[in-house]
Order: sequence, then structure tokens, then C-alpha cells
Amino acid sequence: MWREVTAAEHAVRVAQEAGAPVGDLPDLTRQLSGAARGVDAVLRASGHTPAVRRDVAAERERIEAAAADVHRAAVDSIKATVDTDTDPLVSAIRVEVAALAAGVRSAGYRSRG
Repeated sequence: MWREVTAAEHAVRVAQEAGAPVGDLPDLTRQLSGAARGVDAVLRASGHTPAVRRDVAAERERIEAAAADVHRAAVDSIKATVDTDTDPLVSAIRVEVAALAAGVRSAGYRSRG
């Protein structure tokens, strides 16, 4: 459960840092973390009491599913907002490197080695 909640929290933070729209996800994620702490406390306190663990297991699964939804929404927001197309950049770098190399060669610079 904590792996999913932590991943959701991290994805929301990264989305915020990237300037992607996150709506109420930061607040909802904090609430989700609080709910997870409550479920975790009951699970730890229940020991091996099967009835209690069964009841809380459903809540744990709901938290895990909600955390996965938050994580997916944050990642989708980042993908929709951030330009990840590196082709133009890589192409411009190749052109610049070739131009610089040609300029250095034509100016007569030699590497010293």
C-alpha cells in the first residue's frame, strides 16, 4: 500500500515542479496518505486477527487503487504538458557540432595531444 501511495505523492510533486496542471491532487494525495496511515495502524494493531484484517484489507485495496489513479493522472498531466519531443533538439545539436567542427578545421586549429 505504501509503495502505491508514495509513488502517487512523488508523481504529484514532479507534476507540480514541471508546471503541469494538478488540480486538487496535492490535497487529495495528503488525505489519501492520512487514510493509509489509519489503515496501516489498524493492520499493525490487529496482529493476526483474521476478521479485522479481512475488513481492513478491502480499505487497503481501495487506497491502493486510488493511489494508482492519482499516479496515472499526474503522469498523464505531465505527458500532456511537457514537451518530450527531443528530435528537433538533437537535430539542432548535430548541425551545430558539425558547423563548429568545420569552422575549427577551416581556421587551421589542430588538436594538441
